Amino acid sequence: MDTYKKEFLVEEFSVYKKSALLLHSLHPSDCEWILNNLSITQSEKMRGLLREIIEIGLEPLDSDIKELTNNFISERNESEKNTDYRIQHIDAVTTNQIAIILNGEPENAIALLLAIHNWSWATAYLSEITVDSREKIKNKMADFFGNISDGIKDATLQHIIDELSIAKSSTV
Repeated sequence: MDTYKKEFLVEEFSVYKKSALLLHSLHPSDCEWILNNLSITQSEKMRGLLREIIEIGLEPLDSDIKELTNNFISERNESEKNTDYRIQHIDAVTTNQIAIILNGEPENAIALLLAIHNWSWATAYLSEITVDSREKIKNKMADFFGNISDGIKDATLQHIIDELSIAKSSTV
């Protein structure tokens, strides 16, 4: 593998680059469909990375991509196994419960929470807020993916758990 390919693959290997590699391995029509369903900001970033992948000569379904894809999926599965109890607890709340807890929270805080985990209630929650807020949250989430420190993640999860405890004790 030439040096430029290695630099692309190793240097700043963000969620965007992992996603671009996965998209590159798809059939072009599938890739285009996904790109068309992203926010404008995400789509532009992904298209730029896809052009870079093509420029450095990685072929679709190249063994390097398969290996990286398998590594990425393994890492994600391993992290899901190690999910802490707070994620499981927050994921089990209803859309109405999370809406009450997130009421009045800034869009950046909501985006941060949504970027931490693929919550079971996320789609329903987002469908119930204004289009403007939803777009701002989705765009901000893109900034957070892969860039959340453990301390910020821990504080955010603990805040939601605390709010859930308060909400439960006030309804008793």
